[in-house]
Amino acid sequence: MYLNFHTHFPGKKSEVQSVQNLIVGKDDVQVLEGQDSVFSVGIHPWYLDKSEFEKQFHKLEALAEMQTVHLIGECGLDRLRGPELKFQEFAFEKQIKLAERVNKPLVIHCVKCFSELLAIKKKLNPRVPMVIHGYNNKVETGLQLLKAGFYFSIGGAIMREGSNARALLEQLPIEKVFLETDDQEIRIEEVYEAAAVVRKCTVNELKEFIFANWVSLRKDASQSSF
Repeated sequence: MYLNFHTHFPGKKSEVQSVQNLIVGKDDVQVLEGQDSVFSVGIHPWYLDKSEFEKQFHKLEALAEMQTVHLIGECGLDRLRGPELKFQEFAFEKQIKLAERVNKPLVIHCVKCFSELLAIKKKLNPRVPMVIHGYNNKVETGLQLLKAGFYFSIGGAIMREGSNARALLEQLPIEKVFLETDDQEIRIEEVYEAAAVVRKCTVNELKEFIFANWVSLRKDASQSSF
């Protein structure tokens, strides 16, 4: 089975396990229990509202307890969009602590704030796994993040020759890798095909590796404690 680690669209294929991301403050985050789906839910930095944040966070706390919510996020930091960085850091840290309380991994959005991300991880030292989604930045930065313990979810950028995502994927330990489509209207099968070429393996081998990573990620989170 294919695992699509991060998508903003509902999964509809029997051969694909999609993790649908819902954003508090943007999406219609109705009751998710009882659905045969897997979700990640968080407060994206673009949709942080200082005047409504306590309500946003209270809603997230309720959703985070639901069995269909397997990850917290996407949440994080964005230097190009959203409220001032200091408030983004405050909101991000609260979501990290929430993930620790509910023992669920984090999906991270980070744009031009990797030094701040590393500083927050060092400060809070969370035990739950942290996955940077949509990574397509410098390989050197990626290797620094890898050394700090982060996982990576890589998307359609690996389909482009010469992309940073493609270059980093060549060097990452396979146990730190996930694949995604994010908000792009591409097929996850295409992403796997491109990744298999980069990793010099078959698509079926890649599917097995990544599904094993998924099982391990959730197990590691469930064994963490705040």
